[in-house]
Amino acid sequence: MLAAVNQDGRDESWPRWIKQLFRSLSGDPSQFTPEERHLSQLAHVAASLSILILWWAFFHLVHGMSMARFQEWQTCENNLSPANATQISLSQQQDQINGMIDALGTTATPSQKMRLRQQIAEIIRILDSACQRRLYFASQRVALGTIGTGAVIILTLTFGLSASKGIQQTNRLTLNLAGTALIALTTAVSVSTLFSDSSNLPNTIKLYLNARTLLNTFATDLVNPKSFLATPVELEAWMKAKDQAIQPLLVIHLDVNDTLMDQTLTKYLPNTPLAPLPAAPAPQPAASAQP
Repeated sequence: MLAAVNQDGRDESWPRWIKQLFRSLSGDPSQFTPEERHLSQLAHVAASLSILILWWAFFHLVHGMSMARFQEWQTCENNLSPANATQISLSQQQDQINGMIDALGTTATPSQKMRLRQQIAEIIRILDSACQRRLYFASQRVALGTIGTGAVIILTLTFGLSASKGIQQTNRLTLNLAGTALIALTTAVSVSTLFSDSSNLPNTIKLYLNARTLLNTFATDLVNPKSFLATPVELEAWMKAKDQAIQPLLVIHLDVNDTLMDQTLTKYLPNTPLAPLPAAPAPQPAASAQP
């Protein structure tokens, strides 16, 4: 094994350096040499950053796995989902409805057929966008919940170990792990509150259901258009009604709790009443002039 020798003749091989590193992390600080004490500070920061990076990587791993699982369940009917003979994608549904529009014949003018295709494309875009946001918020909720649960378990175990030994006698790696778990738990709760997952996910699901209902109604009306879409004038009124139905779906409702900091400061900081201002001095009566 390669080894280097300092000017004072001490062996500085990698095993010795690693052993010194672990001793500085878990040993008794009162027994450290000045060199080990300096190394202990650097190792403490490096260990904390390493554990935080592991928490961050674990969050993205759970988030990615959740997204993949939701896609396997074909929650969104787009081309990103695996092929299934019992379910068609949104693009296939769009092609089928466009075929119904072409079958209108002289009932619709060429410009009306073009506008109908534009309406269908707009509804399909809203559906796909809403479903992708739905998957994202659902996966984020799963990832944040997993991170929070893991952090609580680690905090419980580390506090149990430190309670029996005392803070001064507890392994510094254990304290490092407890500190980063507390940071991960606080971050998970803060992110969930800041981005209002409890309202964003239901709002996105509601938008998706409204767009899906509108698309189904659109397709159902085109199945037998001669019943109430027999002329271009009737078709024009029907198209305007669909425009009014599409308009509310164009608004994206994404809530962000911008009052989180104000609520935190109000809840946790001491509410010190302001000292009253001193009363203004009473006006003195003017002295009367002597004759």
